[in-house]
Amino acid sequence: EGNLRAATAVANDGVGALFENYDRRPWLGKQHPPLVPIIYGLAMNLLGTSQLAGRAVTAVFALGTGWLTYLIGRRLFDRQTALLGALLLFSFPLVFRLGAAAMVETPLTFFFTLTVLLTLRLAERPSVGRLLLVGLAVGAGLLAKYTMVFVLPLVFGVITVQGSLPQAVRYFGVMALIGAVFLAGWLLLANQLNVLQQQLATVWEYAGLVLTNEYGRRVLFETVTNRLPSGLGVYNLPFMALGGLLVINRRRKVDWLLLFWILSVWLPLSLTLPDHRYFLPSFPAVALLAALGLQQVSQGNNSQGTARGLLLALLLAASTLYLYVDWVRAAELFIQ
Repeated sequence: EGNLRAATAVANDGVGALFENYDRRPWLGKQHPPLVPIIYGLAMNLLGTSQLAGRAVTAVFALGTGWLTYLIGRRLFDRQTALLGALLLFSFPLVFRLGAAAMVETPLTFFFTLTVLLTLRLAERPSVGRLLLVGLAVGAGLLAKYTMVFVLPLVFGVITVQGSLPQAVRYFGVMALIGAVFLAGWLLLANQLNVLQQQLATVWEYAGLVLTNEYGRRVLFETVTNRLPSGLGVYNLPFMALGGLLVINRRRKVDWLLLFWILSVWLPLSLTLPDHRYFLPSFPAVALLAALGLQQVSQGNNSQGTARGLLLALLLAASTLYLYVDWVRAAELFIQ
């Protein structure tokens, strides 16, 4: 709701209107940078200021993330694994739901996945242009949500594994500088808007939630045992387990990159703010892992087994839509 209200202000009165009362926007002023409502507001200039327009913008980001997952899978593995991974991504109920909600997680996941793809391309064939693109993607992600910072160790690891440590140090310095320029510009503006101290305090509070707060540990337990398995789809867990065993046993370079992608998000979140939504930037890697596992399940059969498994996963994801029906309002209408 906060994102839609801010985006509507941008659509109706321009980008400047967003910053006139930024500190009085509790969803933004307390803890978030401004890029996502600006993007949504600019899109609403064309689509109209409605919830449907916001959902349509999110759906574009979600489909873009699926396409990026395919491109990454094709680079790391093969076309079949890439296609299965892209389709399995949408069999995760959390992706299926947030892919049509006007929230910041889906755009953040798009920028995170885009950074991974651009980093892989940079490692394959270094150039100044590709280096700048990675830095721009990192900067855009940081202006979408601060948890984009989790991509930085992943970028460093990808270049180290695909190239060399000295190369990673040089490139990481340039990319970090570009991202820091974007972030510094926003932080200076946030200071002028009198929201910087509040945002720093909120980030610091969240950063120590698990280590210093009993509530944070309860959230971690609930996320690990309930919300995250449900968000990934319990029916997908066997595929993920088989894929994980496969990559650990064969120990190929690309397999380690996949595991490092997952750990770069899961590990820091488990120590800071383990809400299941915040794990979304790792879901493309988990989907590729599940794709490898699905292929193992049907290895002794033919491709029909893989197709049946994929179709069933997608149907089970779609069936979770009943959880989001407004049953109270539906019952009232039925009684009337």
